[in-house]
Amino acid sequence: MDTCGHSLKPHSRDCLLNQQFVDSGVARISALVSRVFPDNRTAFLFTSDHGMTDWGSHGSGLTEETETPFVAWGAGIRGPRQQQQLSPESPAPRASAKYADGAGSPGWDIGQADLCPLMAALINVSVPVNNVGLLPVEILSGPASRNAWQLERNVRQLAAGFLTKRREAFETRILPGFVEFPDLPGDAGPDSELAMAAAAARAGDLRLAINRLTTLGRLCVGGMRYYHKYDRAYLGFYILLSFALWIIFVAVQIGKAHLPGLAGQKSAGLAEPARRLCCGALAALAGLHCCLLYVGSRPPLHYLYCLTPHCLALCLLSESGFLLACWRALLRRVPLTGRRTPLGFVCDLAFIIVGLELCALSFTSRLMLSAGVFWLGANYARLLWRRPRLRQHRPVVARFFASCLALCAFPLLPVVGGVVHPLLLAVHTAAAAAYSVAYLRSEPDAKLIVPLSAAQCLLAGLMSVSTHTVYHGRDKPLALQAASWCLLAAVFPLIGWTNSRRVSVSQSATGYSGLAPSVALLLPVYGLMCISYEGLFLLTLAVFLEAWTRIECLLLMTLADGSDGDCSADEADAKLGKERLAVERGLRTLGGGLRQNLCFVFLLLLSFFGTGNIASINSFDTSSVYCFITVFSPFTMGFLMLVKILLPMLTVGMAFAILARSLLVLEVLLFSDILAVHFFLQIRDHGSWLDIGTSIGHYVVVMATTVASVALLAASRLLLHQRSRQL
Repeated sequence: MDTCGHSLKPHSRDCLLNQQFVDSGVARISALVSRVFPDNRTAFLFTSDHGMTDWGSHGSGLTEETETPFVAWGAGIRGPRQQQQLSPESPAPRASAKYADGAGSPGWDIGQADLCPLMAALINVSVPVNNVGLLPVEILSGPASRNAWQLERNVRQLAAGFLTKRREAFETRILPGFVEFPDLPGDAGPDSELAMAAAAARAGDLRLAINRLTTLGRLCVGGMRYYHKYDRAYLGFYILLSFALWIIFVAVQIGKAHLPGLAGQKSAGLAEPARRLCCGALAALAGLHCCLLYVGSRPPLHYLYCLTPHCLALCLLSESGFLLACWRALLRRVPLTGRRTPLGFVCDLAFIIVGLELCALSFTSRLMLSAGVFWLGANYARLLWRRPRLRQHRPVVARFFASCLALCAFPLLPVVGGVVHPLLLAVHTAAAAAYSVAYLRSEPDAKLIVPLSAAQCLLAGLMSVSTHTVYHGRDKPLALQAASWCLLAAVFPLIGWTNSRRVSVSQSATGYSGLAPSVALLLPVYGLMCISYEGLFLLTLAVFLEAWTRIECLLLMTLADGSDGDCSADEADAKLGKERLAVERGLRTLGGGLRQNLCFVFLLLLSFFGTGNIASINSFDTSSVYCFITVFSPFTMGFLMLVKILLPMLTVGMAFAILARSLLVLEVLLFSDILAVHFFLQIRDHGSWLDIGTSIGHYVVVMATTVASVALLAASRLLLHQRSRQL
């Protein structure tokens, strides 16, 4: 059922036939068991581990995914007709009118974990020690006294687990004090509640006894969760402190790279007595923490969490000279703002703060991606307005702002998935061919590149449209699948071969960058994996990236001239002294580097989330790989999904490779760490698969941004045949 639903969707004819086959199989098994064991002492439980959406996915918190059928019949199970004849001593049922049996009687809602004690009660065995479910006594047909006894066994098991967790938390606590679970404090808490429930049962009030046991069971489950996370706040504080110190350390390294004059002032550091005092205090604190961790028998990983801030603080002590030099430069009123007026500094600072906030919000709201593209375009409009010489390159500026407006529209569209749009695939094919002709006709190798790229686009478009129209839902010819795999296998060698024919890769504002032919070869392959507008999104993103790299190169040329657009280099020399001018120019390059890298981080997120969270298995539509494979294969489809995700990111990486000075970019590391702090505070350990996985996934994504940027830049330079350089 699961495989059929993923591949063909739950409401397809094949899936409905599969459901009928499963139903007939259940009927045959039930009849066989009843015939072999005619004593009518067999109980049957029929359920599912999860549901499924209409588009064939599961894992999020949607109702159709979390609510599954639960059908129970046989010995020990209360029948639907008996629901109307409950004895006064029976507990109040957790009835659900939404799901009813054929006679119209309401069903009951139970938790998935409640199946464990239910099965243990039906076969009369002990509840497993790791159980966290509560017995649903309302669906048992036995006498209320026996049901109360079964529930008591279940609650005693939960109480034992609660006390074990409490003892472990008390014995391994880090801080001297101990905060009890407020709803069930002390060792005697569960015992006293169990005693009161037993007294109620002896008095004949079984309803009260069952209610007390049910309440106690839920409290025990909550208490186990509380003690399981007892030291999380303490360890989280040290992790956040490590992040803060590390961010400061990375910022210092970035400042030293752009302000060598201030970094070279060795005499500006702390005096030797003060340095020794600080080192001694840090060593004493580290020793105290080690003692507390040893007494609490904490694992080695906790030592790493608690001692990392001390090591980072020692590293910052070694950089005290640069920090004090910056402070003294501020006191001497050296223009550390990087601008003549405070307004420019405020605009730059606002650009970075707003950009980081939009990057963080874009993980949960695609609308923020549109706002981010608008924010990026507004900032470059400000930069171009201050530099009249750059406005002379009108075609580049026009392409930049036109593609900016077009990119704003894509995050506002519905998430890709669920429905195939062959018309959009045909439009993408024509647009990709037009892109190849428009961008490559002026190249020296145009007679070779343009026909090759255009032929690829038309072939890929024909295969994609035919796959989702003529052969939709059926096996496609093997020749079409082989052609799709051949295009995918040949795309990267073709990109490398095309760029290797160039004598050199120029980074000038009007020179050849290698981005356009590379994108022209990527578009057909990406089109094979498209089912909606995602191909047009990549095409628009490519146009934007080409214009962005050229504008950034123009800004770098302006910076190399020694002017920010407000005055000439000679005027700047006249206004500033030697030291002040060095700081001024260093901070201009610093501002440019921060701007470029923040844009790179945002564009990576835009390429990742621009058409929806396609990285989630829950939102992945198997129709997007039908050009390559039509039989459900998790590993092959997972590989193709990864390729589809990486192609837009690789396009961004190739654009940034034209501007980046080296593979490891400290500014990207700085921004990713700041975002990591934001998502570390939002990590969840409860909820649906999607809720938990999304919170952890966001944190992992931003933590992996630095490694991903290094890998993308390395792959991009390999494809573009670039070498490391210094701007």
